[in-house]
Amino acid sequence: MVQGGVEWEEEKKKLTFVDGINNVGVRGENFSAIFAKGSPGMVSYVYAGEEMLKSVPLPNSWRAPVDNDMGNAMVQRYAQWYCTGTDGSLR
Repeated sequence: MVQGGVEWEEEKKKLTFVDGINNVGVRGENFSAIFAKGSPGMVSYVYAGEEMLKSVPLPNSWRAPVDNDMGNAMVQRYAQWYCTGTDGSLR
């Protein structure tokens, strides 16, 4: 295959899927990812032999307010969106 004037061979990388009692996971050449069945999200992501997560990633839909937001009280009106990143659930 030629891409950008350089010839290269595309290697097909194999993925291994694992379905356990408490977890499901996927493993590739340089990584593995584990998802707990009873809790939200990914519980482990190992890349090149190093764990990349300190805790389960949770959604965070908050952004820093700008001047217009302060003027129209957006921070107070949408405070519930700030809370979504604290425990992973909407209130």
